[in-house]
Amino acid sequence: SINVTNGSSFTINGNETAGKEGQGIQLDKTGTATINVTGNSTFTIDGTNRGYVNSPAICVEDSTFTVKNCTNNASNGGKFTAINSTINYINNTVNGLSAGALTVQNSKMYCNGNGGYGIAADDVSIDGTSVVEVNNNATMSGFAGFMIRNSGTVKDGVKLTITGNQC
Repeated sequence: SINVTNGSSFTINGNETAGKEGQGIQLDKTGTATINVTGNSTFTIDGTNRGYVNSPAICVEDSTFTVKNCTNNASNGGKFTAINSTINYINNTVNGLSAGALTVQNSKMYCNGNGGYGIAADDVSIDGTSVVEVNNNATMSGFAGFMIRNSGTVKDGVKLTITGNQC
């Protein structure tokens, strides 16, 4: 587990990662780890080849979580939960947020400027107090701004913007 708590900051910075193998966070086995960011903390992955892979379970509460400028995918699967938080998946060369299950409660989520999917998730639940922007993604052929594979619930009252996606 990675636990970022009590106003702490966790940052991974990549440099000149285009075309190189490697991830910001790599799990040995799929779905065997958790990332918890709580208590007004900040988690950032910036400029790595891939942000994180092999489906960690991620919970962000009362904090900020950012994956940006990755030269490939920002994320790969897992369960992602945001509660009272700000989530950013921005300017990644391929996919932004990819999750098995996505839950957003009273949060602000920005998935903008990704070359592939802004958001791709199997199951989605967004409450009516959240703000979700999925803009200017899918510049690569065959992707969508926001893809829900199985089921999705978006409650009345959510401020959801899906614009400028190319595919």
